[in-house]
Amino acid sequence: MFNKGRMAVCGFAFLLVAGVFCGRDEADWGERASYILTTDTVSVIYVLDDTGELVASITPLEDSMQGIWSPTLIGASERVAFLSREKPDYPPYLYITDRSGNELTTYEVPAPQWLDGSPTAPELVFATSSRISILKADEEKISTLFTDRKTESKVVDSILFTKAMAPAFSPDGEKVAFIQLGKYFELAGTQYVERPRTDVGVVNRDGSGYHLLTASLKDPLPIGSWIDLCWSHDGRWIFAVKESEGKIGTVYAIRYDETQPEVQIIPISKDWFKSYSYITASPTGDTLLLGTAPRHADLYVWEFKEKAGTVITGSEVGRLTDAKVYADPDWGPGGK
Repeated sequence: MFNKGRMAVCGFAFLLVAGVFCGRDEADWGERASYILTTDTVSVIYVLDDTGELVASITPLEDSMQGIWSPTLIGASERVAFLSREKPDYPPYLYITDRSGNELTTYEVPAPQWLDGSPTAPELVFATSSRISILKADEEKISTLFTDRKTESKVVDSILFTKAMAPAFSPDGEKVAFIQLGKYFELAGTQYVERPRTDVGVVNRDGSGYHLLTASLKDPLPIGSWIDLCWSHDGRWIFAVKESEGKIGTVYAIRYDETQPEVQIIPISKDWFKSYSYITASPTGDTLLLGTAPRHADLYVWEFKEKAGTVITGSEVGRLTDAKVYADPDWGPGGK
């Protein structure tokens, strides 16, 4: 299913932190409750703490590699995964490196996208053109989570699977949520007409239990360009970001409670001046990080609150970064 190679990488010194991590067995990130991973989308992966302080920088690319995106923490932030290209005309490959960036493992999987690392195990979930897969890094094994092409809905009968996007592990590492693009057929007069749908799908990490969380809704998530998805730290909410008219990122909160017959979907962003493109949640509290578009990349801190256990509100409380290109954030638990 994939070819794997190992290489030793010694990046040039990046003069934003005191000390160079090249050539060391392990980079000292210090003891922190959590870490934030970002990238300049060119060659550097930054490690920040929850105050925005720069903990470390990693430069894992060889001369033949082009660009970094989707930097992702695995487990209790022991390792880092990311995507890059060997050459401009090559498909992207998946890489896993240690904290120093010295040891790099390559996985030639078919067009991977939207990486997310399990917070509890050395596992990585990603999407390809039509499937969701899990890489078990310790076993060097990749498996497809499900092959179903159809789910049932009492509202629109059968929903046909088209594409999966933005898979994300739950806080306990046992479930994966994702955005599913699909379609169904509706009777219009005497003919059936094909209609598009966007839903939130959920599947267990072993591939069982695939279903649509929003299948009972006549009008689920709005049709459009869905960019990113994450869970709240307690697993009670799923957050998704949708691009609107090519410039505005709308954040949606989806209540995860499968004992309730009706799912809640609440738009919580009202700032029309920022183009949110990325979202990640603190693994320790009710805080989100929203990233803006790569050309003017920055990270904004949000807090979210429930009222009476049902209605959620979100509000920006600060800017984590300033005048840096910090794109594609991922927020993982501390440890080690």
